[in-house]
Parts: sequence; structure tokens; C-alpha cells
Amino acid sequence: MHKQLFAWVAATLLAITQTHAAGRYFEVTYPPSTQAGELSLGVTYTLWLPDHVQKVRGVIVHQHGCGEGACKGGATAAHDLHWQALAKKWDCALLGPSYHQSEKENCRLWCDPRNGSHKTFLKSLEDFAGKSEHPEIAQAPWCLWGHSGGGFWASLMQTMYPERIVAIWFRSGTAFSTWEKGEIPRPEIPAAAYGIPMMLNPGAKENGDKRFNGAWTGSMEMFKAYRERGEPVGFAPDPLTAHQCGDSRYLAIPFFDACLALRLPGKNAVAQKLRPVDQGKGFLAPLLGETFEKQLPAPKEAGWLPTEAVAKAWTEYVTAGATSDSTPPPAPFNLRVSFKPEGAELTWEAEADFESGLAGFVIERDGRELAKLPEKPAGRFGRPLFQTMSFHDTPEKLKDGSLPAMRFVDTTARAGAKHVYRVAALNSVGLKSASAADNAAGAKRFLCCDYPGGQICIVSAKGGIEWRATAKNPQDCWLLPNGNILFCHISGAVEMTRDNRVVWEYKAPEKVECHACQPLPDGRVMVVEGGTARIVEVGRDGRIAKEVKLPTTVTNLHNQFRGTRKLPNGHYLVCAKGESKVIEVDGAGKVLREVTVTGDPHEVLPLPNGNLLITCGDGHKVVEVNPAGKTVWELNENDVPGNPLRLMAGAQRLPNGNTIFCNYLGHGHYAEQPMFFELTPDRKVVWQFDDHARFRSVNQIQVLDLPGATLR
Repeated sequence: MHKQLFAWVAATLLAITQTHAAGRYFEVTYPPSTQAGELSLGVTYTLWLPDHVQKVRGVIVHQHGCGEGACKGGATAAHDLHWQALAKKWDCALLGPSYHQSEKENCRLWCDPRNGSHKTFLKSLEDFAGKSEHPEIAQAPWCLWGHSGGGFWASLMQTMYPERIVAIWFRSGTAFSTWEKGEIPRPEIPAAAYGIPMMLNPGAKENGDKRFNGAWTGSMEMFKAYRERGEPVGFAPDPLTAHQCGDSRYLAIPFFDACLALRLPGKNAVAQKLRPVDQGKGFLAPLLGETFEKQLPAPKEAGWLPTEAVAKAWTEYVTAGATSDSTPPPAPFNLRVSFKPEGAELTWEAEADFESGLAGFVIERDGRELAKLPEKPAGRFGRPLFQTMSFHDTPEKLKDGSLPAMRFVDTTARAGAKHVYRVAALNSVGLKSASAADNAAGAKRFLCCDYPGGQICIVSAKGGIEWRATAKNPQDCWLLPNGNILFCHISGAVEMTRDNRVVWEYKAPEKVECHACQPLPDGRVMVVEGGTARIVEVGRDGRIAKEVKLPTTVTNLHNQFRGTRKLPNGHYLVCAKGESKVIEVDGAGKVLREVTVTGDPHEVLPLPNGNLLITCGDGHKVVEVNPAGKTVWELNENDVPGNPLRLMAGAQRLPNGNTIFCNYLGHGHYAEQPMFFELTPDRKVVWQFDDHARFRSVNQIQVLDLPGATLR
């Protein structure tokens, strides 16, 4: 039987790993052991890591319940796009166990971790730490989600490893009443276990059910016992379900999100110990009630909720069995179109809406809806989703054993016709995202700053991230001839190698913001500072070799200066952001000319013909002015269809005469449209970038590998 189960698991995982993944997957399988105290069942663990995570801060464990069907369901847990969105937000891994249990075998062989599954679980973390080259996985804390027997397992793990557990979600299962009745050995519950935030989540229809009544009563008993001690435990009955998981994820994910925020130490914290919960910042809800308050007369009889946002979601969930959402999902990205004998094949990538998951996609051709994927969404156990949800809150496989792919073939595409395709995402409440467009023909390799995302990246023409570093509010970046990357951030400038070693650094004074830098021919680096109102040229020894004071009437240091460039004649062009002008100063800081613009200038490019190309920030426009200050070309807010100008930031003139414009989407426009686009002189878009899943908003760019000179 074990050999047959192992063969089934191996075949299932092989099929699954052939599907789309927005990260990396790792698998380990352990055969059953005959040693005393070891796991007597086989088990396969699948771990998903987000792309480019630098340090894994935790492991989210999605533990299935008892029975062969539940074990099969667990095989897909780590592939769930919605749970992956939670893991990515917190730089966590997502772990899905799948025990090789036949229907007739006693699941307590694994769901009581004292029978050996705790050892195998810890072993898997050590092995994943090695396979992924993230040694911190072996010691990272856990969020434990458990359904039925999985909740049984989580409740006992709570007594064994309380210092490792961020929070626990018990979906229709706990061992509490079982050990209280003496059916299994009663564990010793350490004091630390009582400080773990927990949510008991039975189905209301389990109450009185012949088979599953114990899930209801056991959850109620554990809740009352822990709340009597004043511990951070909540009770969230699902009004629509019995033992199936229903739409519980729409409350479970926000609950874990809040608990991770409360308990994880800072990314750079020396001590990695979980922070204790301050219950006074939470909210209380009467048991089996539908409202919440900051304080109640009998707090030990009420459930605890970590934040007001979770409390509001709880109110919706316990009354309607799900939660609402008013925000659209993130847009798909990396749409590619290729032509095959059967038609035009579209492939793309997307991430689930954090609040309400991913229900499907709308495919458009030439501005008209062509199809929906899936054509008929199914939702047997909850809201219809792109990855149809199973009884066990895991994605169901298709008939061929795979998971749904982000792929569509337009069999009606006319041979030789040049169609324009777009793909938008739909979340589970029916809201539609911005669209991803096919830009493969004009895509280029580039280096960029993601100011709100806190990252500097090199991105391939196919959309893959080749290199990444993090910094607070990076604003300007350069790929140097030696292959290193120079960039400035809010507090200075850094030169870094491709293996992320810092080989040069300038640290600006306190209460200063740096929004522009430039490598100079003599080896120095020019940096402009808001606050000190100066340009500095810094030598390779990190010391200031030259200082140029800049005139300004703006006292808010954030609004003083943006794009600044040194010219071959020794002069400097400076975007005086808060004064709505560009100034040219000589080497002593004397103002030689001023160009007044509408808005707050962010970038100025000196063109070969003597003109200046100026991006006007929140003025929602771009202008080209001649030496006399007259506007000879302009781009206005609504001149580019589908790309209204927001905050116009970085720019680069390409050798072919086109220009890249960074359309910064802050101030309320994240994920609504492309972050930058390449524009011809007659205002036609030939390439745009809209990877909203991995970037917040690109504000500066350097296109790479181009023949001929580029202007920045």
C-alpha cells in the first residue's frame, strides 16, 4: 500500500510542477520508518519561495486533514496563488505536507506529532534550508493552518514548540477535547503556548452533526478554556458550512497578515525572537455574536481579534460566510503572444488579489472582449476561483493532473493579422484589474529604480529579474562600465557588485534627501542633496572633493531638488522641484539660466540640438524647450491612449530617437496602468512595462545593450 501511495504522490507532484509558478518550488519525500518514535507513514513536503526573497522570515504551513482524499488535496497546497500572496508579502515560505496515508490507516499516526511527524517536519525544514540556500528556514517561525486532523496536529505542535509559532488557525479541528477526555496523553502546556494568537473556525453546520459534532464542541471547549486564562483566542463560526473549508481563507489570510505584523521582528533586527502580543490593541467580540467592541463587560467570555480591519472582516464572515472587497486585483504581467499552427498562443503571469483571490481572466483582442478564462468558473466549496478550491482549501487538479495554466489560444486569429491582445484579472468579488498588453516585440533589457518598492533591479527583455538590491527610496541608477551598479537612495549613494557587495559608498548628513547621482569621467560621483541644498562630488575614498551650493527658497527638503546632471562644460542642470523650474549653474553655483515649467520638474535631458527635455512631475506633462526657453514639443496628460500621465519622473532618449518615460504611479494610481513606456516622436507607444506583481512603480530607468549613445 505504501509503495502504491508513493507512486501516486510522485506522479501527482510531477504533473503539478509543470504548471506556472511565480517563485521556486522544492520537494522532499521521506519513506515510512520502522524505528520507534519515528513516523511510520511516508510523507512528501512541497515548499514554495517567492522570487528574489533575500531572507526568509517565516514558514506558513497549510496542513491537510485525515484520509486519503485530504492527503491528495494537500499535495497542491504550496501551489495556491492566494496563500502565495500572503507568503510573498511577508517574505515567507509556503509549505504543504502530503502524508502517504490510505483511507483505512489511523491518521493519528501523523496528526499526533508525538508519533514522529514533528521530527519529520523539522527534518524537512533543515533539508529545505539546504536545497534553497536559505539556512534561516531551519529556524524561522511558523504560521500553522490546520483543517480537521491538521488542526489536531497544530494544537499539539502548539504545546511542543510555542516559541516558534506566530499564530494558529484551527479549521474544524483541535486535539484539546481529545486530550481532556484522556483519549490521548494529555500534553503539558507551557506558559508560552497560551500567548499564541489563535482562531477557532468550525462550520456552524457541524454543530449537532452526527459525524462532525466533535469539531464544533472541541473548538468551543478549547476557546473557553484559553479565554478563561485571558489568552488571545478568537472564535469564528462559518455560517454556511459543515466540515468543508468554504470561504474561510478570506478571514484566515487577513488574520495571519495581522499576526505576522504584530509578532515578526524587524527585517534587520538582531534578535529574531517573536514579539509578544499586546492584547490591549485588539478588539473583542461576544461569543456567537456579530459585532465587536474595544471593551466588553465580560472580556473572558468574548473572542479576541488582533486589529480593527480583522474585526470588520470577522463581522462579515460570521454573518455571510465570506468578506467584501472594494479594491481591484493586481494586473497580470509578462503577457507574451506567439503564433502556432492552432492559432495565437497567449501566456502571462499574475498574482492573486490579497483580499479576495483570483477568479479568472478577461482576454481582449483589438479592444473587444474575446474570451474569459475559465469559461465557466466552478465553486463547489466556495467562491469560484481560477484555481478551483477543494473541500480542503487547496487547488483542485484538472483531469490531466495539472493545475490551471495562464494560457489561452486564439484559434480564430487570422493568419498574418496583427492583433493587439490584452489580459485583465478578475478577483472573486468580480472586480477587474488593469490590463497587461503584449509588448514582447519592443521589450528591452533595463536597469531601474522602484522608489516605493525599495528595490533596484536589472530586468531581462523577457521580464526576468537578473539582479536585485534593496534600498530605501532609490531614485537614480547607473550600470557602470565595470559591470557594477551605482545608485542613490534617500540617505546617500552606493556602488555595488553583481553579488551585492558594496565597493563604494557615500553617506549623506542627517536630515538630508538624495534624489540624483551621476558617475563622472574623473571617477568621482556627483550627488545632489536636499536639506543641505548642495551638489557634492565625492571621490573614490568616500570624501567630498567638491561642493556647489544651490539657491532655493523651498524649506521642505523633500521638495527642493530632483534630477541633476553635470554637463561636459562643467555646468550643472538642476530640477528645482518645489520652485517649478530647471536651473543651470556654473561650477561655483552661479545661476546662468532658468526655465520655468508647469508642475514640479523631476528630470532634465540636454539634447544634442541644444534643447532640454523636461519631465514635469505632477504637472502631468513633458516639454522640450529650445535655448530661448520656447516650448517646441510637448506631451500632455491625455496624449497617450491608455496611459494618462501621472507623475512624470525619469526619462531616457534612445539611439533610435524614441524616449522612455517613467510614469510614476504613486499618489493613488498603483497597479492602474503601465509604469513606463517607450514613445516615438509622434507619440506612439512601442513598448510599455506593467509588472505590478513585482514592482510598485518604476521612477528611473537605464535601458541596456543598445547600439549607439543614449541620453540620460
